[in-house]
Amino acid sequence: MSRGDVQLEWHLRGMDIEVVVPPEGPPRVWYEDLRGGTERELTLTEGPGPLREVLRELTARA
Repeated sequence: MSRGDVQLEWHLRGMDIEVVVPPEGPPRVWYEDLRGGTERELTLTEGPGPLREVLRELTARA
């Protein structure tokens, strides 16, 4: 990204997930479950646990 951030995106299986890793500070995760209508934004201040949960849900979907 223009300020030096790195952004990763997944758009599949009814989920949209975006991870932004800034040059300084904790990474941020935004996701939307299009099937259930849930939207959430997380800051990974205590490690990647919440991101793992979101990706686990994505991989469990058919």
